[in-house]
Amino acid sequence: KHWRIRNDYDAMIVGFPGWQAMILARFLTRKKIIFNIFFSLYDAMALDRQVVRPESLEARYFWFLDWFSAKLADKLILDTDSQIDFFAKKFNIYRNKFKRIFIGASTDIFYPREVKNDAGKFSVVFFGSFIPGHGIGYIIDSAKYLENKNIEVKLMGKGVGQEDAIEQVKMLNLKNVSFLGFVPQEEFNVEIARADVCLGSFGDVDRARRVIHNKIFECAAMAKPIITADTPGIREFFNDNDLKLVDIRDSKLLADAIVELKDDLELRKSLAENCYKKIIEKGTPKILGAQLIEIINSVVQEK
Repeated sequence: KHWRIRNDYDAMIVGFPGWQAMILARFLTRKKIIFNIFFSLYDAMALDRQVVRPESLEARYFWFLDWFSAKLADKLILDTDSQIDFFAKKFNIYRNKFKRIFIGASTDIFYPREVKNDAGKFSVVFFGSFIPGHGIGYIIDSAKYLENKNIEVKLMGKGVGQEDAIEQVKMLNLKNVSFLGFVPQEEFNVEIARADVCLGSFGDVDRARRVIHNKIFECAAMAKPIITADTPGIREFFNDNDLKLVDIRDSKLLADAIVELKDDLELRKSLAENCYKKIIEKGTPKILGAQLIEIINSVVQEK
């Protein structure tokens, strides 16, 4: 298929996940290639998700894939400047080879909805894959401080740390935490819309400090008040007027923030309006797509 169109394009985009595809792409063409590398495979598997040991043979293979695929590309796309700084240093790649495009949110899927919370309790919702970078342990610890305050914490999703999270809830004998498991998209959106507050990420790992997780953009696009860890990555897009930011490792401060938002409806409204406005101004597919077009044009014009 590529052979038939080989003379009909100016640049190729290799999408995520494309580490191995990037190698094939360079064999196919000498034209400009833009690689949406999105994150370091080594960082994700060995340092963040801790699926393999950093010194293992598997980890070295992931490191090689990151380095080799990045070297072959003409331009690399990452989602924050903090990620770019890490990648450039870790893999010895010139920083000007990178361009930043925020993840943003699919605003045709994630948008404000009016769904009333009829449960009679203040609803705090988290969704994710339970990886270390999400900091589920801190969220569960914070729920201990929220007992007897008419606050429920709902955890949606599943992943490598789910069993540990369930065990932690049992050990703490928490009655205000529930696991909803995997939730289909439409039901998922209703659950988020029904929430009084949504939670971002609180993981005490380096990658969590550099990125803005999808969930934060998506909840912002649904105009929900959000509490998340205060990190350099987050502050590239949001600020204190958009999100309730807390220390990344302090479950008591997280609990205090939840209580503060429970008691202050106007603050919840203000945060929700501001973060939604920020998405509409800077994080829609149309806006981010225009940035990609600019990158494509600049790469094609480079000698």
